[in-house]
Amino acid sequence: MLIGSNNSLTYLRPSSWWSKILRMFNKCQSANFQEQYDYCGVRLFDLRLYADKHCHIIAKHGNTKYPIFSLYEVLSYLDKKEDVTVRLTFEATKWDVSADMDYETVEKKFIHTCNVLETIYPNIKYFGGRRACDNKKLYKFDYEEKYGVPNIIDIANDTWLHRAFPILSALTNRRNIRKYGKENGFLLLNFVDIR
Repeated sequence: MLIGSNNSLTYLRPSSWWSKILRMFNKCQSANFQEQYDYCGVRLFDLRLYADKHCHIIAKHGNTKYPIFSLYEVLSYLDKKEDVTVRLTFEATKWDVSADMDYETVEKKFIHTCNVLETIYPNIKYFGGRRACDNKKLYKFDYEEKYGVPNIIDIANDTWLHRAFPILSALTNRRNIRKYGKENGFLLLNFVDIR
């Protein structure tokens, strides 16, 4: 069983004041992407993306936006490792789909970004390409086409309590690693540095 980090980019600082106040509900990781790989053994990164009003790619978790980060820095680092799998999700909520006047442009930006990333960083095994709110497939990655979707045991979002308070699921990480240790695939965890 390999380790995956749920909402891998939520260690970043949220952009809005209300998201900062609600950190205990929207933060799933405290270690940055390098620490997740080097010290925590993460081999599956769960990247949830959106685009801002200027059509720049940003990280997002639900309604919380994390605009200050470089997707290319993250993927350049991971591409050099050659043993990384990345799930890319278009983190659009139902509100985004209905209320964002530039929604179609933002969705096209995500699809284009998936295509470009697959070309620029070929050592990463990509899958996903789905819209979060309804699981609609927006982009089919070559790796996914050839090998299918990897087996993922998602205990990070096991119950409504774990979804509401990610730190609670992290407190069971050690037990779950032992429990699922002989399984084949990825164990998706919150706060991968807490074991």
